[in-house]
Amino acid sequence: PFFMTLAIWIGAFILVQIMRPITKRALASNAANWKIAIGGWLPFLGISMLQGTILYAVVLYGLGLDTVHPWMTWGLFLLASMAFTAIIQGICALAGTPGKMVVLVLMVLQLVSSGGTFPWETTPEALHVAHRWLPMGHVVTGLRHLMYGADLSVLGPIVAGLVGYTVLGLVASTVAVRLHKTWSLKTLHPELSA
Repeated sequence: PFFMTLAIWIGAFILVQIMRPITKRALASNAANWKIAIGGWLPFLGISMLQGTILYAVVLYGLGLDTVHPWMTWGLFLLASMAFTAIIQGICALAGTPGKMVVLVLMVLQLVSSGGTFPWETTPEALHVAHRWLPMGHVVTGLRHLMYGADLSVLGPIVAGLVGYTVLGLVASTVAVRLHKTWSLKTLHPELSA
C-alpha cells in the first residue's frame, strides 16, 4: 500500500513538471476563476487516473496481488489520484516554481509519517499530526483495510478526507487564478535576458 500510494503521488508530481497548472491562455479569457481552475486541473486528473489504473492493473495481474476488495481498492486509487492532483496543482498554481519544492517537502514529510514502512504510532508526536492531516497516510490505511479485509468502517472518514483535500486544492487553484489574472507591465512585456 505504501509504495503504490507513493507512486500515485510521484506520478502526480511529475505531471506538474511537464504541464502547466494553469495556462496563460486560460488566464487571458473571460471565464470564471473556478472554471479556469477546474479546467487546469482536469488534464492532471485524467492522466493521473490513467496512471493509477495502469499501476493497479500491473500490481493486480502482473504481480498477482490478491486483494479482498478489488473494485473498492481501484476506487481508492482513483480517489487518491483526484486528491493528490488537486493538492499538487493547487500548490504549484498558487506558489509557482517554489510550489514544487513545497510539494517535495510534503512528500518527504508524508514518507516518514504515513506509516508505510513502520507503524506511525512509533514516530515522534509531531509526526502524528502530519499523519492525521496529510493525505498519504489516509490512503495507506485505506488500502491496507481494503487489501487485507480489515474493518471497512474507516473508509468513510478516509473518503471524506480525500474529497476535502480535493476541494482544498481546487480552492487554492481558484485563488491562484484570481491572483494571476491581474496583468502587470512585466507580464505583458517580459524583460530581455542575455
